[in-house]
Amino acid sequence: MWALRAEECNLSKCSRALRSARWLSLAIVVLVTVVVDLATTVWAKTYLRARTASFFGGVVKLRLVYNTGAAFGIGEQHEWLVEVAEVVVIVVLWFLLRSTNWIGRIGFALAIGGGIGNLVVRWIGPDGPLRSPVVDWIHLSFYPSTFNSADVALRVGIVVAIIGLIVDSRRRRAARSSQPAATAASDEPSLHLGHEPQSSKE
Repeated sequence: MWALRAEECNLSKCSRALRSARWLSLAIVVLVTVVVDLATTVWAKTYLRARTASFFGGVVKLRLVYNTGAAFGIGEQHEWLVEVAEVVVIVVLWFLLRSTNWIGRIGFALAIGGGIGNLVVRWIGPDGPLRSPVVDWIHLSFYPSTFNSADVALRVGIVVAIIGLIVDSRRRRAARSSQPAATAASDEPSLHLGHEPQSSKE
């Protein structure tokens, strides 16, 4: 009995340690995403201040653009509204992260890191909180707007999270569809036992 309790305790400790390690890894994903965005923002403001760079025949261009709005310039000149919307999005992503599988959590962690990165740049910018723009510096010839590394993390994270949600949904449907078959298989022997023929005595 004591051995069983010790084994249960060890399993519980292992489970808690595993959960802690998973949350730590997600926190690292968020932190690295934010740090990369801040570092590339400083680099872009320094290197691209008076120049542009072009690659692959002009398909990729690096140029400095200050954006006071959200994606595609939405909300421009209404910085405070954009920042409130970003906070709301980050909170929603956090709650979604807690209710999905491992693939989805990685995606949401990337998206959260991207959102926090843009928010930090707006708060520590030269114009002060609620006034500073984000720094965009990546432009693709086939894409209508210039963006930054935080935007990349946000968009890639959302795609990965959607993939995780789809995988999770399919697994749940498969589990639900297999339950009736398992129940029928477990009930079948009892039905045979209930109708077992009586042996005749000679």
